[in-house]
Amino acid sequence: MDDYNFNFGDDGSEGEEGEDGERQFGGRNATVFLIDAAPQMFETIKSSDENGEESSFTPFETALKCVHSSVCRQVISSDQDLCAVVLFNTKESVGRSSKVTSSATIATFPHVAVLQQLDRPSADRVIQLENIMKETLKAVTAEFGGTCEGASISDALWACSNLLTQCKSRLSGQNVLLFTCRDSPHTSNTEHLARQALCKARDLDDAGIDLELLFLSHEFSPDNFYKEVLTLGGDAPERAPAMTSSSRLEQLQDRVRRLEHKQRTTGRVVFKLAPGLEMSVGLYTGIRKSNKPSKQKLSKASNEEVRAVTKEYLEETGELLMSSDFCKYQTYGEKKIKFSVAETRDICKVHPPGIELLGFKPSSVIKAFQYVKPASFLYPNDNDIKGSCSVFSALLSRSAARSVVPIVRIVARTNSAPSWAALLPQEEELDEDGCQVHPPGFHVCYLPFADDYRQITVEGRTRATAEQVDHAKAIVKKLHFRYDPSCFENPDLQTHWRNIEALALNRQSLEPVIDYTLPDYGRIRKKIGHLVSELKTSIWPDGYDPVAAASKKPPPKPRQPKSTATAAPPAGDASVEQMAKDNTVAKLTVPVLKEWLTGRECKVAGKKKSELVQDVYDILA
Repeated sequence: MDDYNFNFGDDGSEGEEGEDGERQFGGRNATVFLIDAAPQMFETIKSSDENGEESSFTPFETALKCVHSSVCRQVISSDQDLCAVVLFNTKESVGRSSKVTSSATIATFPHVAVLQQLDRPSADRVIQLENIMKETLKAVTAEFGGTCEGASISDALWACSNLLTQCKSRLSGQNVLLFTCRDSPHTSNTEHLARQALCKARDLDDAGIDLELLFLSHEFSPDNFYKEVLTLGGDAPERAPAMTSSSRLEQLQDRVRRLEHKQRTTGRVVFKLAPGLEMSVGLYTGIRKSNKPSKQKLSKASNEEVRAVTKEYLEETGELLMSSDFCKYQTYGEKKIKFSVAETRDICKVHPPGIELLGFKPSSVIKAFQYVKPASFLYPNDNDIKGSCSVFSALLSRSAARSVVPIVRIVARTNSAPSWAALLPQEEELDEDGCQVHPPGFHVCYLPFADDYRQITVEGRTRATAEQVDHAKAIVKKLHFRYDPSCFENPDLQTHWRNIEALALNRQSLEPVIDYTLPDYGRIRKKIGHLVSELKTSIWPDGYDPVAAASKKPPPKPRQPKSTATAAPPAGDASVEQMAKDNTVAKLTVPVLKEWLTGRECKVAGKKKSELVQDVYDILA
């Protein structure tokens, strides 16, 4: 565990502490894409993909496609970050080309030219890269192809350093991504130029600029030159295994995405293990749901952004009220107890910011239904308290070995409410190329309070039989696969950003969005078709189709008026007298009642049925 790379991409430029002792974070991430323009970068390479389909490309074309993909991604994910494109091993005349930005900053560096200055990604920069990629190989070679004679990698690194150091914006991360297919950048006077390159690489490391190599050839050998340049920092054992070839565009784009992304802390706190034993850790944001950007109100006249400002005035005098003029109150004993805003804020400060260890529990006690909110990630910080990495490493390794989870009380910020959480250990995971897939650390799984649990009473549940459960288990086992969120893009978000991209780049057609969230019914039927039939047989009766449309009910027949002859019971004296004894005279129709009463000289004109029924009972009484 001591050999793990604890440099989690946090550069330590969080800023100064505020008045309440809480750290303020900020700054942009700056990336310089340094592309080799030597003749070897324009040689055609043939390769075959996993399906056996052959394709041809040049390393320079692959590097440009990767840069184009990165710039488009920055427009969506982090449009405030900065990027630049620099070419080295170019011709002397390239700096005067209309496609390349000439700059006084690099005028003294031979065979180095800036294709795009350090600036925010924009539609013009994307269109410029696309126009270069649309040109023929001969035109691109004539425009950018250079020579290896007299070129020095030290000059290229110096130019990149000037771009970053002369940036007026506050930077939280500085990266130089070097694309090349040549493992020996110098053809003459190699020893002298190599010493210069090592010296300049050391200057970049001292300035906090990360230099990363992405080589585009399988025959590339980092041991010839670049391994010594890239291992100048203190994390040499960790960075060496990551230097693998990335000739395929997908692999190269994935590596650039990992190198560009610098995980930034959401807060730094002190982890108190015991009295007198503390370490410094950083909280990092885990996976979050990606939403569409919020709407912004614009002025109809100037199309500028409009912001709503609320001001409150005293009704009696019209005096402008400040936030300090307000107070809150709590009714107690029929009296209003007043609190100032500062006092109300201090009431919530039950515990100081930090993490305190309460004990340990077996990892089996953490259940999925205890989810409260998205988890955070805990990583050590050796800058504030020396030795934090060693203590954190010991706690992580022993927790994972004993299958236990530390239970802690966590207060992330000064004004945050205390929470209880379980620290789920995660050991480092590397891929086949030696690149880090998952860093070592703890997942902060927040635990629910007692009042978060609810007792739900479900009545009349139908339990499945053992046979039905076995059939369902077989289906779930067949359909089980390892889920990777990066393989399933949100089609709604992708369509939204494609529409914005089409408007910004003046494109007439949109690239179709493939919805990978839809199930592959053909593959499902092939894998579990017979199992589904068995499950249906065990659940539903024969001939029942659960997905068939329900049969429509026939329309109701129109009601036919009942005729008097069929509706009226026999009107004989014996029948009426018998119905009177049974108290069922009300069942007789009005015409029958009137006929029976008229025969007994009883007036029936203008009477209701209830009155006629009562007359019958009165006569037979």
